[in-house]
Amino acid sequence: MVTTHNAQGELYLTDVIEFARDQGRPVHPLVLDDPWEAEGVNDRGQLAMLSRVKNERICSAWMRNGVTIIDPATTWIEDGVDLEADVTLLPGTQWEGATTVRSGATIGPDTTLRDAEVGRDAVVLRTHGNLVTIGAGATVGPFVHLRPGTEIESGARVRSFVELRAAHVGEGEQVPVLTVRDEHDRS
Repeated sequence: MVTTHNAQGELYLTDVIEFARDQGRPVHPLVLDDPWEAEGVNDRGQLAMLSRVKNERICSAWMRNGVTIIDPATTWIEDGVDLEADVTLLPGTQWEGATTVRSGATIGPDTTLRDAEVGRDAVVLRTHGNLVTIGAGATVGPFVHLRPGTEIESGARVRSFVELRAAHVGEGEQVPVLTVRDEHDRS
């Protein structure tokens, strides 16, 4: 049995070899096509390095599928994100959770979206949003904070220095500079 009876009090993958041999099971070497698959994480530096490698692969896959990523080194995309072809991601963007971005949208720079839906041909500039919907052809930003439950319909314009809290912005509506709107202000 693999145990934690060692100086660190941890389970070691390498102990599995001895365990298998003691059980009379065959042990064979395996050459990996990808050496990163065997890389371990023992500290935050190694975690950051492997996160970067994974993100580089995610960005490369999206670019092969028709997404334009201007600066992959500053663009971070999680596994649950869905991007359509002809999306453009500018530097400093982060895509988290179950975010979907439709074709023709341009996002960034300096934008973070989590669990968001962005419609076709929308433009989102220097915006932070969580659990939001941005309609087709809408323009958002710069310097906008979209809190959970915010819905921005097609063709709407949310200007600079705006915070929306579970707010509804109607089709074609313009939200002026320096506005704070919450669910009580629904149109």
